[in-house]
Amino acid sequence: MPLDFGTSENNVLTGFSERWTIVTARIKDNWVDQGTLNKTIAVTPTTGITSSSGPLIARARLSLSGPCLTFNIVLGSSSGNLALAAGATLALVSPGGQSFALSDSGACTVTNTTTGTCTGAACSTSGSNLLITVPIAVPATPHSVIISGTVFLA
Repeated sequence: MPLDFGTSENNVLTGFSERWTIVTARIKDNWVDQGTLNKTIAVTPTTGITSSSGPLIARARLSLSGPCLTFNIVLGSSSGNLALAAGATLALVSPGGQSFALSDSGACTVTNTTTGTCTGAACSTSGSNLLITVPIAVPATPHSVIISGTVFLA
């Protein structure tokens, strides 16, 4: 059934989120999304992420349960080397008009798939988007980087 909200606040919604229109904000909802869409979030490298040749590949998946957002991002290069400078940032842009504003700062894990090393990253809010800042440089090598974490939304 299609739903059209201005703001969805403190609701429990079960069904297909691609049939829901939340115009203004999603606040402290609990969504049980059984659809196939809206599982991918856009990743926008904002600073400090480069690919030596070929386009940067970024894909991300999410799971929303109440105010809890769990995400997994894979960064890579179609050819060449991927590098992250210290202080590199990524913005996660939500599907379906949901806000990714955090209720508090958070942390996530950055894994270099070549070396198997893990470092921490900081999560904060930039507008209604989640902003991830990687504090330690990842050297340019032909590999992918996985960023995963769980944060609480406002």
